[in-house]
Amino acid sequence: MDARRRDLPYVAVTLGIALLGLVALLEIQQIPTPTLGYDRTGPRLFPSLAALGLILTGLILGIRAWRGEVPEPDEDEADWARPFDARDFIIALLGLVAAAALLRTTGFIVAGTVLFMVTATALGDRRPLFSLPIAVLFVLATYLLFTRFLGLNLPRGIVPL
Repeated sequence: MDARRRDLPYVAVTLGIALLGLVALLEIQQIPTPTLGYDRTGPRLFPSLAALGLILTGLILGIRAWRGEVPEPDEDEADWARPFDARDFIIALLGLVAAAALLRTTGFIVAGTVLFMVTATALGDRRPLFSLPIAVLFVLATYLLFTRFLGLNLPRGIVPL
């Protein structure tokens, strides 16, 4: 091997991505399929494609990392390549737990906005007054997309729509 070196943590993450795709693919097989016969694709098609994409992406990136072909971040991306910070990870994890706890009582919009804001803070956002309207609009658009256009039920909660 030349000047390139194996980045074992990167290999581990990419293999984790592939493993996540494999677990998802196995779980997708539990989705019941209708026996009406008019719909040839069924409800497993798109989740299966996403899972296969995870597997393929994880394997390709893992092979490249094993060969030492991990790109070095540009100067502009140096902040994104900062070392792991357990504090930020714990903040994001607590935001996920808080959103899950709030989901049934306050609804998808409030819980999603809380998750967005806490995650943005954990990722280094220091302008909450700028991020809050973006979070609300993004979560509201997601809610409307899923409930109005896809016909899925999400917890409505305290926000009247």
